[in-house]
Amino acid sequence: MYREFLSSDALPAWATFNSIAYNGIRVEYVGGEPVDSGLAVKLQPAKLDSARPLLRVPRHLILCQDMVDAHAKSDMHLREALAAAGPLAMTPRGAIIIFLIMKITNAATLSEPGSVGVKCPWTEYIKFLPSVSVPTCWSEQQRELLKGTSLYVAVAAKLAGLDAEFNAFKLATQNISWCRKVWWDENRLTFLDWLDCDSWLRSRVLQLPDLGLSMIPFLDFCNHRSFPNSFYDLDDDGNIILIHRLCALGQTSETIEEVTINYGEEKSAAEMLFSYGFVDQDRTTASWMALDLKDLEGIGESGQQSVFLRAKQRLLESAPTVLLIDMGELVEWTSDYVWLLCVNPEDGFNIQVLQQNDGSQHLQAFFDNQPLLNLGSLVEVLRMKPLWPVYQLRALTLVEERVLRQLAELNDSEAICGEIQKQNEAGTQIWHVSQSLRTLEKALMEKTVTILGRQKDHLLSSEVVRKYLSDMQADPQEADDDLT
Repeated sequence: MYREFLSSDALPAWATFNSIAYNGIRVEYVGGEPVDSGLAVKLQPAKLDSARPLLRVPRHLILCQDMVDAHAKSDMHLREALAAAGPLAMTPRGAIIIFLIMKITNAATLSEPGSVGVKCPWTEYIKFLPSVSVPTCWSEQQRELLKGTSLYVAVAAKLAGLDAEFNAFKLATQNISWCRKVWWDENRLTFLDWLDCDSWLRSRVLQLPDLGLSMIPFLDFCNHRSFPNSFYDLDDDGNIILIHRLCALGQTSETIEEVTINYGEEKSAAEMLFSYGFVDQDRTTASWMALDLKDLEGIGESGQQSVFLRAKQRLLESAPTVLLIDMGELVEWTSDYVWLLCVNPEDGFNIQVLQQNDGSQHLQAFFDNQPLLNLGSLVEVLRMKPLWPVYQLRALTLVEERVLRQLAELNDSEAICGEIQKQNEAGTQIWHVSQSLRTLEKALMEKTVTILGRQKDHLLSSEVVRKYLSDMQADPQEADDDLT
């Protein structure tokens, strides 16, 4: 859908008109190489009153689910679109995306007879928002640069989900006359518009204590730093305020510098690239990474078609993954599914189909005939068993196998990356951020393999494991299946 773009030079007038108080700051283009930081908030010390916040945004301008619900009461078109979207509109993310779609539509149809939607401050504000270079907006060839990283599968899954979401929204609204006329008859609203709104939300959203997912105009131009010079908070009236750390200490800044905040210290390198389109320049570790386990077979399983393996998979409430966490000297991993793969009926683990009073059925896991309240409790049960070192060894073997497979995929894809660079298909920024992620995740996986190897050697020397292997010598095939 056609969108008009406004220069950041017009932002102060928009902010003043909408009662946003700004103090000693302005939004301007800062650029940068190899990563273009785009528009950012810059400090203007000569105009700064250190006794006041750098920015105060009225609560009613904060885009969150409460604001969407409030606008829907007076905007018939928004109300109809939300109602048609059903469950999607009942989530904060879905409500905000539909609101953004409506504001794009409102801005595009203002000059047309029978414009759609009610004009509000966000109708103009979206004209200041630039496109975001997150992986879901990259070309198919550019996404090949992520092959072997934890993001490759995640981005493909996200795109498939967004495509299904957009088509479901189209199907749900195509019988509403104004939707059909404005959006679908001439294909004015496209999947690219949906991608833009999703990328705006992911790259600009903050989590507020009482409002949840929220987009905050003006503040969302602040860039991220691991050690920022400013922070945001709520004042007594529920407005958002931005405060420079020196001002908070009763001091003042005389430096013309970029005003930065922290988007979240707990975010991994992959999450930063996925949501914001960059990896921190001063980052030295991937922090953590998640690998899918959908193709991983269990200890002693006869193959992926095993009925028991499928029953284990049905116990899960989410996709099976293993999380690798960089702890400095060590790497920790966590995965309920790995422990599930480590046990079979001969160990005392079983799965039964139980029937409820209402006639419905569900799967229930047992260990030594005792029901497991949840999958997370399995590792604690195993920890109390005499064969705990054996279960540990099985788990480490499975995790090592999965990490080695991912590491091989990353190394094998280097040739593809080199070819893309040679053809200059990626562009400087996308090449740089993808290579940063590849380097950080490769280091974490190599570190994981080294540590897992040491832990396996230690377990293999334990008396419990040696006796277990000795007892299995009568059946070499079983021993091989168990620990390789």
